[in-house]
Amino acid sequence: MRKNINLAHIKLISLFIAALCKAKTVCFSLLSTVFDSSVKFASCLLRIQRFFAEFDLDRDLVARVIFRLLPVKGPLCRAIDRTNWRFGSTDINIFMLAVVYDGVAYPLLFSMLPKKAPPTRGRGSNLCTISSTPSASSNTAGSPKVPSATVWTSLPSFSPGEGMNTTSRFSTS
Repeated sequence: MRKNINLAHIKLISLFIAALCKAKTVCFSLLSTVFDSSVKFASCLLRIQRFFAEFDLDRDLVARVIFRLLPVKGPLCRAIDRTNWRFGSTDINIFMLAVVYDGVAYPLLFSMLPKKAPPTRGRGSNLCTISSTPSASSNTAGSPKVPSATVWTSLPSFSPGEGMNTTSRFSTS
């Protein structure tokens, strides 16, 4: 897996995020049809496939790119979501932080949880969440501050509706 990023990678990530917003799907073949590029469909599809097969994405970098693409520079609403489904006999449980703009939630950070949905009250388990501080990482002066992947912490279990604020505001400046 490659870790070095260059301008071509940044352009592809930008095109990919814009295509996600247009197509509202994660299917590579459908995304490649809405790429804002003069390149043929097959070439776009191959470029996407090759990138995800060969490149190790830095979560903090992706979060910064998404923030830079957002036209708003003021306070934004963040949403925290936990989703769980089964693939065969495997539980897939994802806890995600997203920023909401114009009614659409753009994922910034996520954590795969080890088990299915948290148990009911009284049975112990840990749940991953983002810290409540707006925080955190910025690679250049004046660039938007985004929550760093390193601020993910483990909290005691909770029951839905017991003090978990699922949306809050934070500033990008």
